[in-house]
Amino acid sequence: MPGDGRTVGNYVYIEDVTEGHILAALHGKNGERYILGGENLSFRDFFDKTGEAAGKKRKLFSISFNTAELFLKPAAIISRLSGKTPLITSEWINKYQNDAILSSEKAINELGYKITPFIDGVRKTIKWLKSK
Repeated sequence: MPGDGRTVGNYVYIEDVTEGHILAALHGKNGERYILGGENLSFRDFFDKTGEAAGKKRKLFSISFNTAELFLKPAAIISRLSGKTPLITSEWINKYQNDAILSSEKAINELGYKITPFIDGVRKTIKWLKSK
């Protein structure tokens, strides 16, 4: 888990975004912008709820951002040799050091946008993945 697990991100179920675009096309005001987000969760909550939805409890280990930076050069070398995307980048480290708290209040009030609870979205996603 990056850092101490308290950094917050916004997690949205893809069908909510799709529905939000339709609502914006039908009811949005010209020139207005709407945030089609989901729940704001800390990384710890993200991993806990994902495990709960999957029915699997995992032991989480925190890795400091300074420690993560030690893996940048080896990850870049492995990426070049394998032709695959690196598992860790400086952009990844920078992103996960900062909160990304969003509000969809305007979309909710003006468009009727609805947010699927995170755990329900994860359950639906797992069900979909198992069907493939």
